[in-house]
Amino acid sequence: MNKPAFSRPLLTALVIALSLPGFSFSRALFDRDEMAQQVYAAKVAAGEPFVEIRVHRIGRIGLTLSNQGHFGNGFVDNPTDPITGEAAPSCEYPVFSGIEYLFAGAFWVGAIVGRDTLVTVGADGWFSTKEFWPPDSISAALNDELMTMRSINAGSEFFSPLAKSELDVTCVYYDTLVEGVIQDARDGRPHKPLNIRVRQTSYSWSYEYADDFVLFDYEITNIDPVRTLEKVYMGIYVDGDVLHSNTEGFQDDVTGFRLDVPALSLVPTSCKFLDTINLAWLADNNGFDEGEGPGSYGVTDPIGVTGTRVVRSPAKDTLDISFNWWISNGAPHLDWGPRLKEDFRELGGFLGTPEGDRNKYHFLSNGEFDYDQLFSAVDHQDEGWLGPDNLQGCTFARGFDTRYLLSFGPFIVFPGETLPLTFAYVGGDRFHISSGNRWFTFDCREPQSYYDSLSFKEVGENAQWASWIYDNPGVDTDGDNFFGDARYCPTGGFVIVPDTFYNIDDPNIIDSIVDDTVLLADTIFYRGDGVPDFNGANPPAPPDLNVYGPDSIKIGKRVIASPGQLIIEWNGLRSETVPDNFSNELDFEGYRILLGESNEARDLV
Repeated sequence: MNKPAFSRPLLTALVIALSLPGFSFSRALFDRDEMAQQVYAAKVAAGEPFVEIRVHRIGRIGLTLSNQGHFGNGFVDNPTDPITGEAAPSCEYPVFSGIEYLFAGAFWVGAIVGRDTLVTVGADGWFSTKEFWPPDSISAALNDELMTMRSINAGSEFFSPLAKSELDVTCVYYDTLVEGVIQDARDGRPHKPLNIRVRQTSYSWSYEYADDFVLFDYEITNIDPVRTLEKVYMGIYVDGDVLHSNTEGFQDDVTGFRLDVPALSLVPTSCKFLDTINLAWLADNNGFDEGEGPGSYGVTDPIGVTGTRVVRSPAKDTLDISFNWWISNGAPHLDWGPRLKEDFRELGGFLGTPEGDRNKYHFLSNGEFDYDQLFSAVDHQDEGWLGPDNLQGCTFARGFDTRYLLSFGPFIVFPGETLPLTFAYVGGDRFHISSGNRWFTFDCREPQSYYDSLSFKEVGENAQWASWIYDNPGVDTDGDNFFGDARYCPTGGFVIVPDTFYNIDDPNIIDSIVDDTVLLADTIFYRGDGVPDFNGANPPAPPDLNVYGPDSIKIGKRVIASPGQLIIEWNGLRSETVPDNFSNELDFEGYRILLGESNEARDLV
């Protein structure tokens, strides 16, 4: 499904010709053919940028990546998986379901450089602006900057001892290309580079607790020999478009921000707490295919949710996070988003889409936490917001073609310096499982009851696991005797002080809490030591395996296989004696044997 594509010279005529009651169209001006021409028009000294894509399909998320600073297939010409030859999904969740949760996402970076306000975007979702480009193929090969795939799985064609996940995808891109890059229409000037190089690596796993997210790790380097990048802000832009691939239901999405969720269920009952996840989320408004009425959910219904969470930034303790969302539309009165009265910035006759470097930088750095879209018709003026749109507030609250920007900063990057950044793109099932039928009595003036019926349980747990896989709690990765942040939870049979947690040097005993009562406590690590691990609780190493068919002969203890019979022989010593890398316990449970006509996961039963 493609969004409607319009060009600016025709915009006024189209609005007049199609100004029927309730008519609107996406204010997305790009066109795939035009974008393809831009790719071939853009030149570098040694040749054309070597644009590539790859696809994550190891876990339950099928996600397309580019080496241009954007993900999903919305900004990709001819989205075909180069490894399998199949159509490349945007963000298909669960994988092979046909249910998409993403049009496209992109990496944005903004900074003050001298007297200039500059922003570089992987894509802006509006003017076809694409300002990150890979080098040409020869330069990429010489400098180890081609798009590469690695895997920890010994049986994979991409196996590498340097891999950290079941599929690592690495690429490199720059913002230094100027020729052929679309001019900044709002600011009336050509693209002005920040002069940065980005090395991006993404990671995915098939383990049950880690198969609902993809981790993105960035190294952002200031390659300018002289200029310092000041007040640097980085952001992840997402245009969701939640729908089944056989529908066109991109006009009914809702978005919001979730600060925290209850800690993972593996935390002891005596030590329950809320874990901060800072998750920007986007979902279908009701979980049904477009046009469906009340009823039970089916296999083509988008009942889940996806979101973005930052798990590492250059300044964890002083990080300023902003969450902005808006609706892009060809009709100015429908191009809208929440806006604070203080420090209000005029965008040009509408309240939504930030066009141009200066407006984009304002959104990256404004410090806003927009209220959730479901609350668009509720009056928030007492909290400093502009009043709701009395005519369209309910229309916005009920879902639209919505985008969000999760951003963070400020940082300073000196010449030659590199900043790290890691975020998780997370999926969650059953977001709508208890709320779909309630949608049909949704009251936009009192949306809290509907919001309360949405389930953040699964996406919240997956967001927590994403943070834990990135930086394993309780693991001293760099050997400095710091294992991360912990809470000490009293065990049963002793006096317990409700909702109170104690940070002390001794992780086992808490002294003199109530009348000199001694409490025994369990140590619950909820955050790692700040050094990335990108390591899951891997399944045991596979056993040494032999398979014998009908033509086998008996040698020693081996048995001749009868017609139609296979004999499987394995040595599980290594599998059964390697401790779990999270708990350090020997917790081997058993074997699982899968059969299929191919090695593809979907064929194995």
